[in-house]
Amino acid sequence: MHYSCARSVSGLLLSLLVAAAAEFTATGLCLAVPAMAWATVITFDDLPEGTTVTNQYAEAMFSSSAGNVNSALFVAGSAYSQPYIICSGPANAEANCIEDTYIDFTLPVNNLTFWAILVDTTGVVAQFNIYENGALAASEPLNKESGQPLDLLVDLSAYTNVTRLEIVNIVDNPAENGIGWDSFTFEPVPEPGSIGLLGLGLLSLACWRRVSANR
Repeated sequence: MHYSCARSVSGLLLSLLVAAAAEFTATGLCLAVPAMAWATVITFDDLPEGTTVTNQYAEAMFSSSAGNVNSALFVAGSAYSQPYIICSGPANAEANCIEDTYIDFTLPVNNLTFWAILVDTTGVVAQFNIYENGALAASEPLNKESGQPLDLLVDLSAYTNVTRLEIVNIVDNPAENGIGWDSFTFEPVPEPGSIGLLGLGLLSLACWRRVSANR
């Protein structure tokens, strides 16, 4: 790289770091490091219809109970989710959308939400087993009340460091026709080492600014 170009790039990076350290005070080491979170959204819209969903996404692994799989299916009639959702069923037959869906996250996640698609009947229609740091933390029902829309937002953001989600006990009756799932949204929790490196880098920059200001 040409020397002048290298200086320009270095100057730009330094400016960005200086802005990140703006909370440093002149009276002491008081550096505010903002929480870093990047939301991941898995919609299945990038998969061909009928694809068995397993490890296509780096952030999560999808599986089901023995002999069953999760498939990307086209959905019609949903006001929220088109064109594709995830739906469970036998491995060698048409999906019935009533089998279990298991999701194992690569990193623990926070602020987990997703959509239940085309929930036709009222009452308890499914159950969610939520694991935090590898241990079962809670089981919550999906309860549709009369008058609610066909598509329901499932909000599990009260749970932190979620490592596994099990969607089980989906109601099996002719009036329901199964339930699909879509738009899994979550924020991976940064590894402690990454947070430490970020804090160390910003702290070093803050010290550099303090020394420069006293020259």
